[in-house]
Amino acid sequence: MMSPLLRHHSTYALPGGRCYPSVTAILGVIAKPGLVRWAARQAAEAAMCRPGEFGDVESVVEAVFRRSSRAGAVGTAVHDILKVLRVGHRPGPIGKGVR
Repeated sequence: MMSPLLRHHSTYALPGGRCYPSVTAILGVIAKPGLVRWAARQAAEAAMCRPGEFGDVESVVEAVFRRSSRAGAVGTAVHDILKVLRVGHRPGPIGKGVR
């Protein structure tokens, strides 16, 4: 069964030719102060809870980027699973590191 929605970059084309932006594309233009706060909290927790693990500020920053990357991978996996379920299929195995 084919999906009635055809995705092209950040838009979806419906039967009849009408195109709509994806929710992610719409939200991409909105400021996300919650993400800035989340990143600051991650840095503070890393520095305070594991002080011996980090030798300098840059290593704390890198730890936040690693955590952010993992969180993004989980979000992408969830989106992919929902797209598959929406068209009535069963999702395949979840990628490594997305747990």
